[in-house]
Amino acid sequence: LDIRSADKRDGTYQKGVLQMVLCPALKKDAKPIFSFTSGESSDYTPDVKNVKVESKLIDGGYLISVVFPVNDLEKAHGKLGDSLAFDIGVNDSDGVDEESERDTQMMLFGTDENWRNPSKFKLIKMSDLAIEEK
Repeated sequence: LDIRSADKRDGTYQKGVLQMVLCPALKKDAKPIFSFTSGESSDYTPDVKNVKVESKLIDGGYLISVVFPVNDLEKAHGKLGDSLAFDIGVNDSDGVDEESERDTQMMLFGTDENWRNPSKFKLIKMSDLAIEEK
């Protein structure tokens, strides 16, 4: 997720760019594993407070939901503009630790280099999104 203004979007991970790692709950009553990372950069902390993550095992896969409170996202990374950049990658690894190599990877929009270069994320205009107000 890259919420930087369009003129600041480039191939670097910095404040305004979030990478999330999510492993869905593998058993019915388990919780998903979730963390933020900063790609190859260690120059900033990408964390956002009060993010809600849910996963549910369904026939044929998982249903995953990640909800960011806009105020907390903006406190951590700056004001949302009229667009953001976004991608989803799905890794398949049968290992149980970080040293396990992935077997395959699928990307929704970008390439397998997104973890180090957010410039390949898909541009999404905020006017195209349905935002739920509570």
